Amino acid sequence: MNDRPEHAQQLSRICKTLRANVNLIRYNEVAGLPHKRPTSQDVMNFQAILRNSGVNAHVRKSRGRDIDAACGQLRRKQETLTQLGTP
Repeated sequence: MNDRPEHAQQLSRICKTLRANVNLIRYNEVAGLPHKRPTSQDVMNFQAILRNSGVNAHVRKSRGRDIDAACGQLRRKQETLTQLGTP
């Protein structure tokens, strides 16, 4: 969604005015949504663009993905179960 080089360049311009630190966390796929997880190489390239622009950027490890408990996954799963009438 926003992991392309042009997005990193736009973000770096904003961050430099704020003296911001950036934590990069890869998107976790959520069943029923069309978005895909970026590749490791895409994330590293994004980080490199930020760092080369003088922005302090770190790639954070995603947790819970393997059991659908990562950010957004658990909520979506619960919403689906609720819609099916399962508490």
